Amino acid sequence: MCSRPTCCRGHGQERIRAMSELSLTIITSFVYPFCSQEWVLEANVISITVQVQFVEHLIKVLCDYVKYLNWIDVEILVILICDLVNSRCVSADSCFSFLESFFHASQDENISQVGRDYYVYLILLAIPWVAGAFVEEIKVEFEDFLGKIDRYMKSRPSLDYVSIISVWNSDEMPPQKEYLESLWSQILGLKKDGWKISYFARYQDDFVTILRTATPHKLPMFTPCVFKNPSKYPSPKVVFRIYGKENLLAKNMNLPECESIERFLLEQDLVWIIEKNYQQKKECAHLLVSFRKREEVSLDFLIVEVLFGKIFQLPKPRCAQIFYSSLLIELCHSWPNTIPQVVAQATQMICDNLDTMNMTCFDRFVDWLSFHLCHFKFLWSWENWINCGELNPLAPQRMFFTELLCDCLQLSYHERLVEVLPTALHKLIPEVPLPKNKFSGSGADRLPGASIAQHLTQALKEKCTPEDVHAILMDCPYPDDDMDMPFNPLKIEVLTTAVLVSGSRSISHTVAILIKLVSYMSVFKEFAADSKEAQIHLLQTLHEVWFANEQRIMIVVDKMLKMQIIQSLAVIEWIFSEKMRGNLMRHYVWQIVYSMTTRLSRSIKQIQEELDKKQAEEGTMSSASSDGERSSEISAIQLKLSAAQELQKAVIFTLLQKVIILLSEHLLQSDAEDRDSHTGWFKAIQGRMIQIFNIEHKSIINYADELSSYLFTSDIDAVITEPFFNYLTMLK
Repeated sequence: MCSRPTCCRGHGQERIRAMSELSLTIITSFVYPFCSQEWVLEANVISITVQVQFVEHLIKVLCDYVKYLNWIDVEILVILICDLVNSRCVSADSCFSFLESFFHASQDENISQVGRDYYVYLILLAIPWVAGAFVEEIKVEFEDFLGKIDRYMKSRPSLDYVSIISVWNSDEMPPQKEYLESLWSQILGLKKDGWKISYFARYQDDFVTILRTATPHKLPMFTPCVFKNPSKYPSPKVVFRIYGKENLLAKNMNLPECESIERFLLEQDLVWIIEKNYQQKKECAHLLVSFRKREEVSLDFLIVEVLFGKIFQLPKPRCAQIFYSSLLIELCHSWPNTIPQVVAQATQMICDNLDTMNMTCFDRFVDWLSFHLCHFKFLWSWENWINCGELNPLAPQRMFFTELLCDCLQLSYHERLVEVLPTALHKLIPEVPLPKNKFSGSGADRLPGASIAQHLTQALKEKCTPEDVHAILMDCPYPDDDMDMPFNPLKIEVLTTAVLVSGSRSISHTVAILIKLVSYMSVFKEFAADSKEAQIHLLQTLHEVWFANEQRIMIVVDKMLKMQIIQSLAVIEWIFSEKMRGNLMRHYVWQIVYSMTTRLSRSIKQIQEELDKKQAEEGTMSSASSDGERSSEISAIQLKLSAAQELQKAVIFTLLQKVIILLSEHLLQSDAEDRDSHTGWFKAIQGRMIQIFNIEHKSIINYADELSSYLFTSDIDAVITEPFFNYLTMLK
């Protein structure tokens, strides 16, 4: 029960605000039903004026939540408002009109399909809590309304995109149903059961006598905002499932059926606890652990399932993956007798289905497990993976294990992996992550530029000036004395190798030497910035030096992009070059790509916000003396924004074009050799293409028409283009 704050005993606007805060506190604390004994009395044994003002205030808050796209709180508040019908604070007919307003908004010609579905979802979200009252008071209207929703559900466009945002493309795991279809089937099941919900007590039933004296109030008119841009609404999703009754660790453990409304309501509670406390993992874990004490249901399994569902949510989770990962660790520490067992079981089930796992989820699973093992001393059932050494390098299990060890190495050290892994797996442990300096060691003296590289390395240790660096490098000869080459590859090799080796002791040393490179930037730019081929050669040299340390490669590429020593398009050309072809299946290569595209999107967002701010200031300031200066600033920002958008477009188009060419060549070669084209390699590269869609889904919307016209054309095999067009149906 929630105790009534003293402030609620006052009158006027302060009392309204206090009651509103109390109601939101109750709901965000996830105490079902929302109307505790104190709440029922407070809401119904006060003056009619205060009740009306309170209800009006809730609608006003809801309008603000919708306007500012605060969808989590929209969902919570919609349920609260509807549940007030059960405590006779709100009339059933006005609540019905309230829900109808969402349906009317979903029929607006200017709303996107994503928005239509989401507003119908909000209706379905509230129905379990208010259906009993509707059946009792407005049964005919309610039945007609359900009929409208049923017709809407049957008339929805194709859901071909579901396979793209599903965690698995397999029938072996529980069905990954589209979120609206899943909830609608659960609502129909609830209707069949006479609208009776298990597991959730209705405390209002204990106050029937008091509630009969209360006067229900009508909700004010409410019209939800309509957004044409689908990205304004939460993205479509599938309902993640790994647990059915057959997966439980003990027979006396109990979970609601996957298709039951109780399963959805419990999961929704857990999701709200998690996402309303995403900045406080300890508090969040405490709330989840406390929630576990609900009788009759084995919520350990649901908590773990929900958290994995959030980690794997496509196209993008609402919170950063590091939060969900840290929360799982916190839960393991809080309940060591149960949660670790459930996590281990879930991990094994996911590992057993890696061959049909979505590539984005595959990467996230690698990242999660390496992070999790790092916090438990890398103790795991490694012996179960001994057969990995005999698998094809492109087999999903082998690829997963390879990437897992690489990530573990980044979070630990080589000797620790040797210590914890069985001897049979030692051959799969990555090399000791040391730099390779081809200009040093046995036989290096015979290489062109070796003496210059050694001289430069010593000069860098002595903190030489850019002029000194330039003078040393001037002695580097051109290959075959061809002075007409656009760049001198030896200069790039010598400078890049010397700089990287000088900062090789640790990541912090690498970052420090790269920061110092600001003073050497003129030297790098002279040798590389004006030539894409030179930048590619620089990147290839970087790869040769840090071949055994993928993390350093990612860090250095990221820093050089920020310092504008290299350009994004050069990075793409390097990744898809012949020399890097053998690395295309590696996770770190694609991490470089996704980090680069994400940075571009973030930059555009920041510039757009800066432009919006300046334009808003221009609209509020009327001083004629500064009008010209502000207009000049706005024009400069607009040019900057246009340039950033053009670069983003070029990067996305080039990236997708490279992938399409790779896949097309594979299909042609397979046809020529009369062999199956749908190999592990093909599925992995196609998965990477879909991963680009998932990561850049907001940008893909902007370029969809041009991508359809210039890249995903009718002359490209449908096997390649189909995922793109399926994905577009989700974005509309």
